[in-house]
Amino acid sequence: MEDIVKTVAKAMTIQQTTNKELKKQWRDLDIQLQLTEKELFKQNLDTVTGIISEFENFKARMFQLETYGGSAKNRMEEYIIKNDEAIEKIKKKINE
Repeated sequence: MEDIVKTVAKAMTIQQTTNKELKKQWRDLDIQLQLTEKELFKQNLDTVTGIISEFENFKARMFQLETYGGSAKNRMEEYIIKNDEAIEKIKKKINE
């Protein structure tokens, strides 16, 4: 907050001065600050867009893993059932 007060006080002081060169330098500095803010905003926007894209990618991969995991579970259950059936057949033959 203190920086804002200092900036406002400086701007008011420069506005009151009659030194044209100082006013020109202040305007040039203000323009450079605006351009920098715009550039940084675009960079931040690109960064956020990239993060969102990566998150969407990650979400899609997680869904894919869940699908593969479910498929693997189903196949394992089928294998266990077939194995149990084969074991039961073997037990019956042994007991006969």
